[in-house]
Amino acid sequence: MNSASVLARLGFDNVRFGFVLRTGIAACLAIALAWWLGLEHPQWAGMTVWASSQPSRGQLLAKGMARLIGTLIGALVGILLVYLSIGHIGWLVLGLSLWIATCVFTAHLVRSFVTYGCMLAGYSAALVALVDTAHHDQILTLGLDRMFTAVAGVLVAIGVSWFFAHGSARNSDQQELRGITTGILRQLSARVVSGVETSTVERDQLIARLAALDAALDTRGIGSARARQQMRRVRLLLLVLVSIVIWTRKTHDSGLGLALAQALKEAAVALEAGDGDGYRSALSCAIERCAGEHHFARLHYNLTRLLAMTPVMEAGDAPSTKDESDSSLPLHRDWTGARQSGIRALTLMMTVGAVWLFSGAQIGAYMLLGTAVMTSLFSTFDSPVHTMRSVFIGQVMGAVAALICRWLIWPQVDSEWMLIVSMFPFIMLGVVVFAHRKLVFAGMDYNMVLLLLLQPHYPLVGEVGHSLLMAVAVASAPLIAMAGYWLIYPVNAAKRIELMRRMMLHELRDMTMKPTSGASRERWRLRLYHRLLHLVRWSGQVGDRRFPAEEWGVMLLRLEMTTETLRALLDGKRPISDSTKRAVEYALRRLEQLEHKPERVLRALRVVSVRMAREPDQTEELVFALAADKLQENLALFTLRR
Repeated sequence: MNSASVLARLGFDNVRFGFVLRTGIAACLAIALAWWLGLEHPQWAGMTVWASSQPSRGQLLAKGMARLIGTLIGALVGILLVYLSIGHIGWLVLGLSLWIATCVFTAHLVRSFVTYGCMLAGYSAALVALVDTAHHDQILTLGLDRMFTAVAGVLVAIGVSWFFAHGSARNSDQQELRGITTGILRQLSARVVSGVETSTVERDQLIARLAALDAALDTRGIGSARARQQMRRVRLLLLVLVSIVIWTRKTHDSGLGLALAQALKEAAVALEAGDGDGYRSALSCAIERCAGEHHFARLHYNLTRLLAMTPVMEAGDAPSTKDESDSSLPLHRDWTGARQSGIRALTLMMTVGAVWLFSGAQIGAYMLLGTAVMTSLFSTFDSPVHTMRSVFIGQVMGAVAALICRWLIWPQVDSEWMLIVSMFPFIMLGVVVFAHRKLVFAGMDYNMVLLLLLQPHYPLVGEVGHSLLMAVAVASAPLIAMAGYWLIYPVNAAKRIELMRRMMLHELRDMTMKPTSGASRERWRLRLYHRLLHLVRWSGQVGDRRFPAEEWGVMLLRLEMTTETLRALLDGKRPISDSTKRAVEYALRRLEQLEHKPERVLRALRVVSVRMAREPDQTEELVFALAADKLQENLALFTLRR
């Protein structure tokens, strides 16, 4: 039996074990390097290694840069706050609380490793300002020490991990894109023949895959300008595919339906076989079939965009031409979550700071430091309360290991170099914790708290009681944060689903109330599509099928397309009778009340469908009938979570 099999039988993840083993070795090297350079807190370099190491090169560079920039900004702010507070704890607490709340707020509005950099900027200021409050006269030295240890840690992390880290995940992204696109074209081919969806299960699976790929893009490295442009194009392609999935139409001309279906099927076969030229030819044929057909105008528009974005799915770099993806995409931004998280962080920081202010105990500074980390680093997690439980276990383990190292091992050595070396077995124990399947969620916090509490200075100073208080202060932070996440704007995946559901309804209402140009409406539509992907991802994490996010989102977006049709009927370009016009206006007013009175919207759409059937040369009744059918099927979803 080989070593890999033995490790697997013992509960270790073999792939993760290799990664964390390299990271543990790099952490030891970084600490030794920082000590050799004469830095005051060499263990901070080890913390940087654990936080910066990533399995891919793009992620490694991106997170390393985010950590450097975030640490630099945070250290400068920490130094400034100490100087401005002029020794008064109250002013220091207020300044740190406002700064961390601002960083948490901003972190919710950006993406990828920029979010991580914002969080680092927040609690790095706390680390500089709170670690050694008894010696604030040396704050500039402490801030510079923090910066240099971060630089040392990032450089060692990159140097050790670069050889082992795999390349970017671009090829796998392109493969998944081709697979999803193939599935969508096959489903669309069947749909234009029958006029109805052949399988809602298959459709929901395709949307779930789109949501998973969209979420994965947030973990990709930032990379070069071309790489960022490529990522924007991938995101735009995802939203185009969502639009195609949602499109549905009863076919009026069976000849057109059969010919279009054949062209779409041929495009899917060619794409699956890797025949780029055949794919382009077949998709071009499908676009020609749709051209000039009013009922297929939306599909024609999206297939044209899909054809133009073919290079995104192909190997090699996409040509650096100017297209609509070069401008900023109107993606979902969680303004409500940002506001609530900022208020939560401010409240917790001010509360713990008040305890420190009135007690005057040094333990209060460490409690405030731990709270700063917990309220910022985990605020964007889908279920912070659940995460805090694992964090607490990891921090207790790390605190116990630090106490054992400090009071049982360090008193036996007689040099600072030996203090550094004697830390290494405890760091490697963190490798074991991090690599085990049952302890993986506690692994990072074990290592961070271990290195935060150990101060390798010789000769040793301090008392056991003080070390115990510091350990208790740091380990109590997850409990404080857990209470905050539970009591102050409670947040979990289910809450995020409900918030996203309301945001989508409000946006549909706004689109109904405010006539917009084609470009403005398209931007709103793309943002709705992106919110649908978020909704589907969170729904999958909750695993609660009482609220089928895919079905809800598809229904809502079809209603959005219905509002566009209603608005088009009112623009006067196509004549309709006064009674039909009144029915259309009434339906738009009812759509504004969709969240609270969906039954009235259903009746209004039925009336419009009947009226349009009486109009000469008009066939939009099928649009309204289909929207009404879908709304009727999903009426229960409006009352399920009220």
